[in-house]
Amino acid sequence: MAITDIDGKRLLTTKDYIISRNETVTILTATGDIADEKFVKSFVDGVIAEVGRLDYAVRSISLTPIAFLFEFNAINLLRKLTLY
Repeated sequence: MAITDIDGKRLLTTKDYIISRNETVTILTATGDIADEKFVKSFVDGVIAEVGRLDYAVRSISLTPIAFLFEFNAINLLRKLTLY
């Protein structure tokens, strides 16, 4: 899994939260602005260089509290990760 956030502190909080839900997941992180096309390209290229492929991408700018987002969206992703 690879995640990014413009706020480095929030990014680490998100990473820690995901790991607390599934300790076996590997998470790549990069602090940056997804409104910046150069950053997005660099981030995607870095993910592909590190793991060899990109299976799924979501580009979302949100002010929704992160805990709600992961309870709502990441459950299926975490389930899928345990299937492979």
